[in-house]
Amino acid sequence: MKIILVSDWFLPRLGGVELQIRDLAAELASAGHHVHVVTTTPADPSAQGSLQTGSVALPDGVSVHRLDVPLFQRTGITLSRRAGPAMRGLLHTLEPDVVHIHASVCSTAALAGAWAADRLRLPIVVTFHSVLGVHRHLLRGFDVAFGWSRWPHVFSAVSGALAQEVAWLAPGRTVEVLPNGLDPDDWMTVPVPGVQDELRLVSVFRLQVRKRGVALLRVVAAAAKRLKGIRRVRLTVIGDGPERRRMEAEARRLGIASAVE
Repeated sequence: MKIILVSDWFLPRLGGVELQIRDLAAELASAGHHVHVVTTTPADPSAQGSLQTGSVALPDGVSVHRLDVPLFQRTGITLSRRAGPAMRGLLHTLEPDVVHIHASVCSTAALAGAWAADRLRLPIVVTFHSVLGVHRHLLRGFDVAFGWSRWPHVFSAVSGALAQEVAWLAPGRTVEVLPNGLDPDDWMTVPVPGVQDELRLVSVFRLQVRKRGVALLRVVAAAAKRLKGIRRVRLTVIGDGPERRRMEAEARRLGIASAVE
């Protein structure tokens, strides 16, 4: 099959959606499918802004098509009227068997891809990756304006909780749960003996407000207080972003700065 994966965000930008699509594309290609990724993310790492880029390689056997449309610098989304026609022209040229849209909060390129696929009468699968929260009202507004919830043939979400939110957006439609996949071999490591009287916590995420890093620190502080005299609690945060300074200040305020790295 020829499969098109559409996403606003892809490599070299790094994040959960980007890496999930990279892995999905690689697995589909290894299974013998012809896989194309369509994105508005520029190939130039410097265009991603600080802390948004990495050196993860593109999967072998996967073609990447980057639409050249104006993007908002901080969010990487587009509101250009050129996005829809550009998507439609590319999908018309590629002639896919199915289009898999990967949607998140305010993913306008994904919306344009779904519109284009619908106009070309192509089979459409939409997978939502991010908890929508209050942003679901924005998507409801888009639906009132464009009727996008009628375009996909299959709705899915990466968790049961998110599936309930998507079901609110598309009443009467079944929303499948399609969990994020991972290869256990990528996570194999040599076990290292821990410190008996220490609880070691590790968290990997982009330090942005919606990732709730400050809330994590407050939970760690509460755990340290409860386990005082029993176990030391240490937290290692792997990541960076605009919330770094705020998190450092909060760790100092909570009195756990020496236990957080």
